[in-house]
Amino acid sequence: MAGATSEGRESLDPLQWVDAYGDVLYRYAITRVRRTDVAEDLVQETFLAALKAQKSFKGKSALQTWLIGILRHKIVDFFRQEIKQETVTSTESLKGLVEKYFTKRRQWKQWPSVRSSGDPAEAGQISEFWVILQQWLDELAPGLSRVFIMKEMDELSSEQVCKDLEITPSNLWVRMYRARMMLRECMDARWNDGE
Repeated sequence: MAGATSEGRESLDPLQWVDAYGDVLYRYAITRVRRTDVAEDLVQETFLAALKAQKSFKGKSALQTWLIGILRHKIVDFFRQEIKQETVTSTESLKGLVEKYFTKRRQWKQWPSVRSSGDPAEAGQISEFWVILQQWLDELAPGLSRVFIMKEMDELSSEQVCKDLEITPSNLWVRMYRARMMLRECMDARWNDGE
């Protein structure tokens, strides 16, 4: 079937996949798993899975879209495995975060903020935000960053994240809460110092 095309259907020649789609798949993987070795392995696994499932590709979507779909499932499997191996932080550390940021009436002690002056420097702050976010994701516990990426960056529903990672809705809520509190602390340290 190498080189076969039919009315708009892309070539399925696996010899061309790496050159045509390798970079796109790698960029997709690295932004989610944040480790070059893992991203490379996941892309290789994607190509192997696609090669095995080549006959199932009907051409109803672009070949790149099909390959990214396979990669997404590989990433979810990686996240799921990593979360199973992770030890969950104690509830005491969570209690400390709650006391630090919330009153007894469960209201913010101080609203999260990023200075917004409306001037051209704001664009620089936005770029800087993305750099800090990526660094923060690198340092965050894998189980927290995985959930945050899937929920906030990939915009998956809570139900889908729970299903993909095989976690309960309450576990998802706790992980998202911890991730958001740690992100807030990181951003406060950068933008609110000296105010």
